[in-house]
Amino acid sequence: MSDYTGPSVDPTNPAMTLRATAELIRNGDVATAEQLLSWALDFNPEHPGLLRRLSDMRWEEGKPEEARQWAEQAVTADPADAESYAHLGQICARCGQYADAAELLVRAVEIRPDNAGYLRRLADIMVHLGRRDDALALAERAAQLRPQEGQGHLFLANLQQRYGDFDGAEASILTAIDAAAENAPALRRMAEFQATRGDLDTARVWARRARETEPDGPANYDLEARLAASAGDHTAAEAALLLAVSLDSAAAQHKRRLSDTLMRRGDWDGAFAWAERAIADHPVDLQNHNHLASMHSARGARDDAYAALEAVVAQAGKPSDAAFLMRRLSQMAQQKTAQADALAWAERAVAANRFDADNHAHIAGIYLQQEKLAEARQAADRAAQLAPGNPVHLRRLSDLASRAGEQGEAMDWAAKAIAMHPTDAANHNHQAILLIRQNQTEAAEAPLALAVELAPADVALLLRLSNLKMRLDKPGEAVALSERAIAAQPGDLAVYNHLASLHLRQDDLGAAEIALNRALEIAPTNVPLLRRLADVALRRGDEAQAATWLQLAIETDPNDPNNYNQLASLEFARGDDAAAEGALTQATAVAGGNPAFHSRLSHSLNRRGDEPGALYWADRMVQDFPSNPAGFQQIGTLHLQANRLDEAEAAFLQAHAIAATPAQVVLPLQRLSDIAMRRQDIGAALTWAIKATEEAPGEASAHGHLANLHLNAGNLPAAMTAGQTAVDLAPADAGALRRLSDIALRRGEAGQALEFARRAVAANSADSLNHYQLANVLQANGDTANALLSVEQALKLAPKNANYARSENYLRALRAV
Repeated sequence: MSDYTGPSVDPTNPAMTLRATAELIRNGDVATAEQLLSWALDFNPEHPGLLRRLSDMRWEEGKPEEARQWAEQAVTADPADAESYAHLGQICARCGQYADAAELLVRAVEIRPDNAGYLRRLADIMVHLGRRDDALALAERAAQLRPQEGQGHLFLANLQQRYGDFDGAEASILTAIDAAAENAPALRRMAEFQATRGDLDTARVWARRARETEPDGPANYDLEARLAASAGDHTAAEAALLLAVSLDSAAAQHKRRLSDTLMRRGDWDGAFAWAERAIADHPVDLQNHNHLASMHSARGARDDAYAALEAVVAQAGKPSDAAFLMRRLSQMAQQKTAQADALAWAERAVAANRFDADNHAHIAGIYLQQEKLAEARQAADRAAQLAPGNPVHLRRLSDLASRAGEQGEAMDWAAKAIAMHPTDAANHNHQAILLIRQNQTEAAEAPLALAVELAPADVALLLRLSNLKMRLDKPGEAVALSERAIAAQPGDLAVYNHLASLHLRQDDLGAAEIALNRALEIAPTNVPLLRRLADVALRRGDEAQAATWLQLAIETDPNDPNNYNQLASLEFARGDDAAAEGALTQATAVAGGNPAFHSRLSHSLNRRGDEPGALYWADRMVQDFPSNPAGFQQIGTLHLQANRLDEAEAAFLQAHAIAATPAQVVLPLQRLSDIAMRRQDIGAALTWAIKATEEAPGEASAHGHLANLHLNAGNLPAAMTAGQTAVDLAPADAGALRRLSDIALRRGEAGQALEFARRAVAANSADSLNHYQLANVLQANGDTANALLSVEQALKLAPKNANYARSENYLRALRAV
């Protein structure tokens, strides 16, 4: 018999044991709970409830095989107990074994056909198996089984909304409201439904009804706060959350949300105070530590964010909690560009909980960044196996196929995601992204418009469609969509910034300034906004106003290095290089982990002939950021400029040695190739360029550089092969398309040259070089009239370009002959 010295509980009474162990587990005393459970099992070795409880505990300990074994023992102990089949089915579903889970839940339903919970659980499994009709039928059956309970109708509404039956979903929610006599959860669900459909005003009316129905329910105030924040009313959100906290001080989520609301209002002190109070009141809740880390990250203090999570990862009581924190640490290491740490934490997360699909999806993303496509595909496959009903993982498989150049397979995976969840706007958005990558911009418009229709309040989608409309030369529609984004999220400063950008692209500085001033009314002390206003003022020639905005930005946040960086731009525009360099020096003093300001200062000193000063700041980059290759690259660039080839070569070799990502590998290898060319060693130049394509096969610029070398050497077939690879990797890269057009033209393939030139113009119609390339190809084809039109467009975009002007004069002369 087990030695047990815990609370006085009759071990012969399973029901009493189950209540006591549940309370112990809730209080975090898992060891005592296990002692008590073991003692009770000595007396009741075949009690299915006790066996299921032990199965649950083993799962939480990260022992899935043992959890399944105990669950199977529960089924064997009492084959007529439906709950044991349902429990074993849940274990199978957690392990990604949905077919097995379905069989077990079917058996549970056969034993207890009156159990609505089993029906809903089986319906959820059918969703994962892609069996839409079965899922809906089971959900309807569950709702009809308990028509007086709102839960069944709300579950059905969720499925109806998932599969695009919005009218049916709304009707089911109304049925839940009527059945439960103004039940607050049903009213909240209606509010959320209306918000999802883009009707924020109606959503707030339903939320108010929920609060009036249940004035002491903190969840109602939490919902009102979320809706108020979406409407840009952070004051109302704060007031609602303060009430939620006062009603339920034992819940940490209201304190976290209050902290987040204050942060969005710019009240960092208040935000941190509430975040720290959440931790003090609920030290075991790891989400509080995660929230504090997110705040540090939002303020740019990535090291503090990383430290906040690293300090608590060992405190996680469950492997699943530990895995979540490890995944977050991996994400933060990525932000710090510490790729080795990012991969190490991701691997630990998978090891801690290998049945969490998100862990596999995350490590797949890291492998993808490192161009390890095979490993990324394997991890993404595992994520999709564990959660086949989650379209996120199908989209990742689609993305991997696309990056591998398998566009047909990529589109197939995207179609599967849409079939699995046709009302998930992200699926249609992903399909549009694939089409844009393939330079099918016009074809991308329809799926992106459908995504917006499905999620009319999704600001990111509205802005993406707005950008696409701009690319399709539909500025009126682009501006209208930007205004819709403002209406959907009037408190989101990014939407005003986007509208200003649209006006700037049309050279309407006045309209851009109006948009930014609308944002300023919401956030008068927002520093990035003040800098943007300074930039617009400078563009319209008002240096005094630009200086005023920047001074206000600096006074608001003297520790933001971007303020001094922009002040440097203003001083450069004024012609005061010394003042500009002084501002950049100040930026480096407060920049923390950003070497960009060291780099800019080095470049500035170099431009005005102070090479020792430029080298000093390049050396400082190496000293201050020893793991970042940018410092050695700058040193190498300065030596290369002075034709000190040996010193330049040594610096670029050092940069290559510490490069941690494929993107960092490319530049030093390209520069080593350039050095070999200066030494007239074409063989070495090609060797370095080929090495870049081998070490960074997914970087289009590596293949583009190799294409240029082959082109200069007259090897047109090899140039075409490398250039085509670059375009396959970056179909919308106008520079790569121009290169292919030029290669085709030199090979005498006029039709292909024309196709690539036109694709370059479609990819970026605002780049004068694309129009100039098209003009050259048209001229070579004898189409002087259209060549002249293209040159005129190039001149319109770059009126001071002498080459364009000479070409225009020549073409006019040809037409006059």
